[in-house]
Amino acid sequence: MTLEIYYKDSRKMSEVNDRMIQTIITSPPYWNIKKYSEKKIDSEIGYGQTYEEYLEALREVWIESRRVLRDNGTLWINIGNKFNGGHFYPIAYDILSQVKELGFNLRNIIVWYKPNALPIHSNDNLTNKYEEILFFSKTDSYKFYKDRIRVPQIYFGKDWGGRDYKMNPKGKDPGNVWKYSPRKGNLSPKLGHPAPFPKFIPERVIRVTTDANDWVLDPFLGSGTTLEVCKQMDRSGIGYEINPVFKDLIEAKLGLKTKSLMDFPIHRPSETARISEATSPSTH
Repeated sequence: MTLEIYYKDSRKMSEVNDRMIQTIITSPPYWNIKKYSEKKIDSEIGYGQTYEEYLEALREVWIESRRVLRDNGTLWINIGNKFNGGHFYPIAYDILSQVKELGFNLRNIIVWYKPNALPIHSNDNLTNKYEEILFFSKTDSYKFYKDRIRVPQIYFGKDWGGRDYKMNPKGKDPGNVWKYSPRKGNLSPKLGHPAPFPKFIPERVIRVTTDANDWVLDPFLGSGTTLEVCKQMDRSGIGYEINPVFKDLIEAKLGLKTKSLMDFPIHRPSETARISEATSPSTH
């Protein structure tokens, strides 16, 4: 299991071979909403760009993503829509359109429901309490182990008065609405990053679409969460982060003592985890 970090623009991922990556999971920078550091990065995506420039910059990343993704691989993009200047920008759906135009197959749109989302200071609109997670495959055949992320059945085996409720003994399908409240203080400067990726998203995605030692890629590594999950789950991971101000944060999170390309001892999952991952993928 290997982790690699490149502090450069992910629009050119020359360090990654064609068809090397099993799963890409990422959360692109927000458009014109967050300044990720005081240090200005000329080629940084998102802040200071027009909406058209932002989408075109992301398109270049998705082109590279398609090149490096295995034919049975998947791409997951977490992004939120945005109000700006009194207008609503459906960013997730504009990204969806451009990724489909590049030849990816849309498999689902997962809604990440955030009960404790920050309220908007406006009397003429409603607070946005969700973000989308766009789920794409490169082809019609892709790794997908749904049994690994099933939710335990609370009422399995109960007597329903003679009524036959067919419940999967392995658990419930988690569905495409994922409820998760970002922890309090998620915007605190103490975290070292204004928009840290919550672990629950890469954990679920990596578990359902990869096997041990598969390669995972995050083109917008941010605070390093995706590689942290890779380390914990025996997956090899590659991350790109254009802003070097987050280097110390990323490497502290990963326990790195060198700059990059660091090999880690294999993390031994629990017996339960080994059993849950010893299932065959569904082929679509």
